[in-house]
Amino acid sequence: MDSETIWTSILIPIVIAPISWILSKWYQNTQQLKYERDKELYTLQKVEYEQCLNLFLYPVYFKLLLIYQLDFNVPDDFNYTEESTESSDSSSDPEDTVEKVRCIGYYKRESGQLYKCRQQIPVNDISKVCKKCRWKYSKEKIKLRLDLGSSMPEINRSRTESYMRVQMPTDLPESSVIELNDHKIDRRLSKMKYLQKCINEESIRQLNSVIIEHYREVKNLIENNIHIIKPTVRERNVYVNLIRFIEIKTILGCSDREIEHDYGYKKNLVTVLSLVTDTLYRVNESYSSLILNPKN
Repeated sequence: MDSETIWTSILIPIVIAPISWILSKWYQNTQQLKYERDKELYTLQKVEYEQCLNLFLYPVYFKLLLIYQLDFNVPDDFNYTEESTESSDSSSDPEDTVEKVRCIGYYKRESGQLYKCRQQIPVNDISKVCKKCRWKYSKEKIKLRLDLGSSMPEINRSRTESYMRVQMPTDLPESSVIELNDHKIDRRLSKMKYLQKCINEESIRQLNSVIIEHYREVKNLIENNIHIIKPTVRERNVYVNLIRFIEIKTILGCSDREIEHDYGYKKNLVTVLSLVTDTLYRVNESYSSLILNPKN
């Protein structure tokens, strides 16, 4: 047997076979480790999203939305001057960085000047009319009209390094508000007539009791679970401001206006609701993308 035959039939198979087996085993182990790491990362991300949604975002969202809806049935007192009431939403604070949706109501003052409401409302409020305008209209204090021609009137924008702040005028010329359909406006206004019905004091006390209880639950959720969503410094400040308001509300039982006027804590329920809604949408989108595209 010549040397060539020995190399090709005996020596090469003896050397190549173990090397091939070792390389094949190393590749399989590498792929298995990669699969295990991807699986672990997928599981961690999935659990993180589920905790954000189930332990914080959904519970807080529904509680705040329920408070907002129940609060509409508790009448405001109108002992404050019109000027102080209308300007209560114009202060500048860290919450101004949250995108705001404004009430579409407007009416004429006693001076005849057209006034555009500046009150903030949740992005998911279909009516787009704030509580103050509803109650003033139902009490026949104003002749309310609705700006259905645009989602927002003419605005001035001033940019800072970190955010775009929207500054809305209060006094507007008649030509700046366009009503596209008077019948549609009248139909929407007619739906607010239910507020004209008298609500007895016992019903108001019961509503306030339920609202305060929901406030306590929201406060507990924020204090115990906010770390799950990893809020930014700005977002944390927004939540802290709500907790400050809730503390006064639940301990002293003051009205919202008394808390703002006497203690300087402004109710930022709508701001927090808008922030939670935005975060909920973003996390839910990421969660859905993870479930539908696990390899990504």
